[in-house]
Amino acid sequence: MDSIEFSNRSAYATELGIEFLGPNEFDRWPETHRRLFEDVQKLGNQKYNSFVVRITRESIQKPWMRATKARAERLSMLAERSYREHKNESGWRYAVENEIMYRFTVEVSCPTCRNRLWQSEIPAATGSIEQQARSLEDRRRKRKPCQCSSARGDNRYDGGVNMLFSDRAEAMIKHNPPIVISTHPRKLKNSEFPDRIFGLRQTDNLRCLLDSLDKRHMESSNITLRNSIELSPFGAEPEPLLFPFFMIEAKSSQGADRAKNLMQSAFCLRRLLKIQHDLVIATDEETQWATGPLIWFLTTRGEQWDVYAGFVEEDDSEVVKYRQPFVHLWNGDIRWRDGALQLLLVIDYIFDWARDVYRDAIIKELSTIATGEVNDRDPDIFSTISRQMSQITSWMDPDEAQTELSFISESNDPGFLNISLPEGVIRDASIFESRFLLLQITEDDVDNFLLSFSSEEDAKLWLQSVLNHLANAWKVSSNTICAMESIWTGGLRLTRGNHQRHELFYISITILMFITNNWEPTRQLTCLAISEGALNTLLEKFACERTSSFDRCPEVGESSMQTFLERILKQSIMDNLTAAISMLCLSSFSSEHEQTIPYYFQVKRSREVTAGLRVDKSPHLTQMVQSVYLNHKIGQRQPMDTYVSFSRHQSKQNIEYRGDTIEMWPHLPRLVKSGNDGVLVDGMFHSGDFPRRGLFVFRDLDNYESLSSLLTRVSRDGIYFKTFQFCPDQPFVDGFRHLNSPVRFTQDWLKRSKSKSILCWMEKLEALDRLRGCPLGGRPSSPMIISSDEE
Repeated sequence: MDSIEFSNRSAYATELGIEFLGPNEFDRWPETHRRLFEDVQKLGNQKYNSFVVRITRESIQKPWMRATKARAERLSMLAERSYREHKNESGWRYAVENEIMYRFTVEVSCPTCRNRLWQSEIPAATGSIEQQARSLEDRRRKRKPCQCSSARGDNRYDGGVNMLFSDRAEAMIKHNPPIVISTHPRKLKNSEFPDRIFGLRQTDNLRCLLDSLDKRHMESSNITLRNSIELSPFGAEPEPLLFPFFMIEAKSSQGADRAKNLMQSAFCLRRLLKIQHDLVIATDEETQWATGPLIWFLTTRGEQWDVYAGFVEEDDSEVVKYRQPFVHLWNGDIRWRDGALQLLLVIDYIFDWARDVYRDAIIKELSTIATGEVNDRDPDIFSTISRQMSQITSWMDPDEAQTELSFISESNDPGFLNISLPEGVIRDASIFESRFLLLQITEDDVDNFLLSFSSEEDAKLWLQSVLNHLANAWKVSSNTICAMESIWTGGLRLTRGNHQRHELFYISITILMFITNNWEPTRQLTCLAISEGALNTLLEKFACERTSSFDRCPEVGESSMQTFLERILKQSIMDNLTAAISMLCLSSFSSEHEQTIPYYFQVKRSREVTAGLRVDKSPHLTQMVQSVYLNHKIGQRQPMDTYVSFSRHQSKQNIEYRGDTIEMWPHLPRLVKSGNDGVLVDGMFHSGDFPRRGLFVFRDLDNYESLSSLLTRVSRDGIYFKTFQFCPDQPFVDGFRHLNSPVRFTQDWLKRSKSKSILCWMEKLEALDRLRGCPLGGRPSSPMIISSDEE
């Protein structure tokens, strides 16, 4: 870089608000990052000779400390050799860079005992809100060091491959708009190639969020988060490097001085900060990122290494709205063992921050604007899965699949309490409707099915959508599909010809639990199934390539599927009603990682692949299959085509409230505690077409003296909830943004019980009590149904 370019870069950096602070400018450190910067400086003062000098309790509890010291000695030897051999920039990088960044390439949990192979000397400062910080501290306290024999030596490859982070070396970063670094008006810098950048891998959690719809655009269009925000500074990639947070710029010992190194990297660093800052702006007032954007920068000149950290701060001046200061936190010579140890400890600390703090912050920010929902434990990442979860698999053992269950009523028309008025409905909480919606296409169905589309282009778009849904499909037989309907609704569905009974289908399913507009708790199992022959025919017709994902689909047997579905149906009345009011949605997926444990349910696990269900806030499968069903349905008549079918069954659960057992939906708090009479729920949108609210009764109805006293009791003691009511034969998409989260208010019903509609409801119930002249449950076999015109 010549002097003119350096001056132009420096001037333009100043214009954009980029500045590099000295090591002693503590007054410019933001409070949100102060603890982080202080920790780095503390680690930068460690001495090699005093670091684990003898066997102590600390060295026993932290077996990795001795390995870190050995790594420091090796690094200093490599640096000394490179210095004596006068290596160029590439030579220095090949010799020491991977040694220094080693922590970003390996896992942290032992594959044998699941305990920690390594921890940072100082746990990274959280800088999170109080609740998040407590959660992280609790997790850290529970972590134990690995005591396996493999961890006591320096066998550094036992940790496997780290799946959280990845990097790019000398990849092009585009500048938009181009940067001005020359006096010539036409000489603009459109792109640069930094030596190395680290960022987040697209794990299953992140993919789920990015592929879901952006909440901010749901009213006008179906835009996914992947297309609405900037995720990476690089061009299109099959597996993008997301939200980079660490950059390295290297030179040889005879290379440019520190100032030129900084100016060469300034605009790429600003670009990385901007991606993080734009995410914060996108979340607006809902941001949960207490500390905000942060970029780490490592600049090297052979043996001399410097560590910087950059952040964003508001500027009230008219020059720039936001400034990007970079703090100089450490520098040292890695030929010396002190310098080598200090740098390794600082990098370990940055890794700990990236894993425990930064990645979690990015996921939480994305979650505020995404319809997709993730769990704290990423199924792609071995070390994020707790030991307890990895062991809860015995219930899916085929030997247990024959467990006898008797929790669904035989009757299709059970007697139950159903009192309906415009002001509200009173229902028996144990009554659930199970719906089964199936689109099952065989090779013989392809031509007939394609005729239902208005154009060939529409059919091709539909196929592309199907291929996306089947990317994580399971393989099941036709018999298994029939068994699924029989288990779910209690009805028997015959296969279409004996020759197809064992034909294999690729299948994706979604389970959606909700409340109808008439306040009926409902669970719907939606299935998309396409046979091997049908899939090949469709791919050939539209000249589409078959992806390798179909070859990795796990095969799920009938007995495993039976046990899986029955466990969901077997949940207590309280659990199922909680799921319905919270609009729980679960979708099928599969993963190639052997140690993967899904968020809630595991259907099948083998050495190659795991099949399970996860929480989903963008259930397009339900929407797609339902649209096919509605297009084929004529009035009240069910579709005549055999490839689409719908069945339903209303039944009374005989399971009592189970108390303190394993919760099926751990992220959904129960609506009421044990001992409460029932739960009262408001409709999210009031309409004269259906009742305004619902009261679900849990206890024996014979114990109540009157309907009005029951309503008074629940409205006095209950918490105020709202839910979205789905109307039959209407698209579900309107309510998708409310899925998987009970709409709960801190206030209780008592504060609303004096409203005009509640008082009117009570008056009408008192009139019914006088007419009835008997206890509430006096005639359980004769449901009382009162329509709005029979008041």
